[in-house]
Amino acid sequence: MTGMDETIRFQRKPRIMYRQIRKYVAAMTLTEAALSVNELVIGMIVSNILGAEALSIVSAALPVYGGCCAGIAFFGAGGSLLCGSALGRMKRNEAQRILSATMALALLTGICATVFGMNFRHEISLLLASGDPVQALVLEKYLFYLLLAAPVILLISIFSKFLTQAGAPGLASRLLILSNGMSVLFCYLLLAFGGFAAEGAALGVLLGYMTALAGTAYLIFAGRVPLKFVRFSLSDVRILWQGVPTGISAGSTFFWFFAQVYGMNWLAYQGAGAAGIAIHGVCLGFNSVLSVIGYGIMDTMLPMLAVMTGTKDVNAQRFILRRSYSGVILIATAISLLVIIFPELLLSVYGITDAKLCEMGRTAVRFYTIGVCSTVLVFFMQMHLAFLKHNVFVNFLSFFKSIAIVLPLGGLLVPHYGLTALWVAYMVSGIISLALCLLFNIRQAHQSKGSLHGVFLLPEQHQYDLLDFTINCQFSTEITSLAEYVTECTEKFGLQKKIRLYIGLAVEEMALLLQSQNEGKEHTLDVLIYRETHGVRIVFRDLGAPVNLMEQEDIDGLISNVRMLRQISTKAIYERMLMMNQHTFYLEN
Repeated sequence: MTGMDETIRFQRKPRIMYRQIRKYVAAMTLTEAALSVNELVIGMIVSNILGAEALSIVSAALPVYGGCCAGIAFFGAGGSLLCGSALGRMKRNEAQRILSATMALALLTGICATVFGMNFRHEISLLLASGDPVQALVLEKYLFYLLLAAPVILLISIFSKFLTQAGAPGLASRLLILSNGMSVLFCYLLLAFGGFAAEGAALGVLLGYMTALAGTAYLIFAGRVPLKFVRFSLSDVRILWQGVPTGISAGSTFFWFFAQVYGMNWLAYQGAGAAGIAIHGVCLGFNSVLSVIGYGIMDTMLPMLAVMTGTKDVNAQRFILRRSYSGVILIATAISLLVIIFPELLLSVYGITDAKLCEMGRTAVRFYTIGVCSTVLVFFMQMHLAFLKHNVFVNFLSFFKSIAIVLPLGGLLVPHYGLTALWVAYMVSGIISLALCLLFNIRQAHQSKGSLHGVFLLPEQHQYDLLDFTINCQFSTEITSLAEYVTECTEKFGLQKKIRLYIGLAVEEMALLLQSQNEGKEHTLDVLIYRETHGVRIVFRDLGAPVNLMEQEDIDGLISNVRMLRQISTKAIYERMLMMNQHTFYLEN
């Protein structure tokens, strides 16, 4: 076989990344749907059973949900990533101490928030009801149950993020399906047959999450979760400070968004009374749908991106980002176009049939949808920039897109041009924020003086002397002459031929080991060989069962070359991350 044929044969293919994205994205989308779907479906139930005026109560209470979302993002984003990092380093006890410390702090925060909210429930209700005393009385009853539910919502949602990091995304999604499913069921029963007013929806949420909490407690005590709660110390709490910047970036986004919700509710009330808030609630329902999809893809992207950034695997980073961004853009565009063309579809699920409300709703939905589409993409870019440590800009943009344009522009125009001006202001805010994001990325690429390129701000692969390829271990033809190919290609790294031969034989042996352990199944091995300043780094990555081949006994006469590679390496590391095995070897020149 010619050298050109070999190059084509051993090209890098994104099989592992594609499988992991496919495996995680559905589970993560369901995980992120925890509160958003609740808001959407419960809003539909309330509107259809009690009418649009009752929907305005649910919409007015959304800033309180926002506090829960901010808490989930703050504790969940920072703590779960630290937990995932510890698991990747095979430090399970450390991961469990991080889990325990995070959950304890989240519980304490939730209880304090509930106590505070209960003491000032009347004042909060009056504020959220835009000064309407009648609406405030109903809202006060609603908030009583919602505030009781807040600590439980925090615990369940944060725990699900840890489960995902621990390699159990399916269990995390089932837990949240149970929480939301029971919430919706209780909500329907209480409103349709229990004689409750709007407060029955909040009571349904409380009962639904309490049911899920009982189920979670059973799974924990039965030992059916991959992580358990352990005693932790003050030093473990200090470790959590490492996740604070990530938590603040994620939490502030939710905080400012729900501050925006309150401001827009107030302006909507000034423009059209309770009907205006109800229409805003319909728009927020659509916002929830797109946001859930965006969050699910984002929560799949970031942990995978972290692993690939750690190994300087730029090709994998580029694939993950392209797939993630294209997925968000395509899905958001498709759904938005459907709603813009047929706004009646969204209005009908809320049971809105009044001619005047329908006319208001059609206008609102069309303008708001354009803004949502832009905003979801902006949020996605924000989280990517937060990952790249541009936290100052991320926090500024969260405030800018949520508060700085919408509310001043809406407050200026609504008294003169009516409620339509509010939806136009929201649309303008989304478009301007997207433009700012793109300009910031262009500026960062320019300031890097060529080290970063494109909208993804990735380094050029040629910065590293690299040999990377993918092997389908199912087929022996893929493995034939693999050692010879690697030995020849690594000549450019300046290593002795003997060492290059060991590397080639170890690569071939890894492929054969995976073939023997996964007979009859398609199994893929990624190989990356980097020339670095002081030597060569070799990375093997696969999706097999957890196994440290550096400590493994002989398997079918195979392991000797992997062990030899370990012996001649200055450092060798095994990591289990995102249900992937990663073996890394460092060799000096």
